[in-house]
Amino acid sequence: MAKETNELFSAGNLAKLLQVSPAVLKKAIEASKVKPDSTKGVCSYYSANTAEKIKKHLKK
Repeated sequence: MAKETNELFSAGNLAKLLQVSPAVLKKAIEASKVKPDSTKGVCSYYSANTAEKIKKHLKK
């Protein structure tokens, strides 16, 4: 995720990318208090920059 792109990731895709379960990712999103970069209907999408902020809150 080091390269800059405008690609947005759903929570499910972000969980796969970070190799964690969706439940763990959801807790990390809540802990980091970040807002989605985009929403379409009820789906939230996160950018690579936001993903880095979320990743800091993942418990190893």
